[in-house]
Amino acid sequence: MRNPFSRTFGARATAGEEEDKTLGMLLATPVDRIPFLLATTVAMIVHVLTVALLLVAGHAVANPLGDLGITTWGMLGAGLHTAALGILFWVIAVIVGSVSGSRRLTNAATGGMATLAFAMNSFVPLSDSLAGLAKLSPWYYFNSGDPLAKGADPASCSSWARPRW
Repeated sequence: MRNPFSRTFGARATAGEEEDKTLGMLLATPVDRIPFLLATTVAMIVHVLTVALLLVAGHAVANPLGDLGITTWGMLGAGLHTAALGILFWVIAVIVGSVSGSRRLTNAATGGMATLAFAMNSFVPLSDSLAGLAKLSPWYYFNSGDPLAKGADPASCSSWARPRW
């Protein structure tokens, strides 16, 4: 979807090490599990931010060529919202990978969740009686602040972390 790299990175962080039979050897070293997961988290955040910066650079190049009229804040907002969504799906991938231990299952489950959430955000609002269910999708918050037009909306990005039940 928007940033499949973070989903794949999350699957590889836990399930990939388990499938390759290297997790036990890695955790047998004198490095605790928390620093191991923190180092993996920092590496993933750097990768996601790199993808977000490439998105901003792509907008910066395309904006004058296509006379798109996107402001600098709009480009940065789209990058921030994309990074936040990538980090969210990475967290989901790490949780699924930790439980399943299978890279393939983790990629399929996380990709399926992202696709279902995207479809839910796109099609549920077409029915007036179901429109409120769109708020269960992280894509709703990705689009709700209109990051390309208005810039980053920290409230939309932070609201993804709150449960909706």
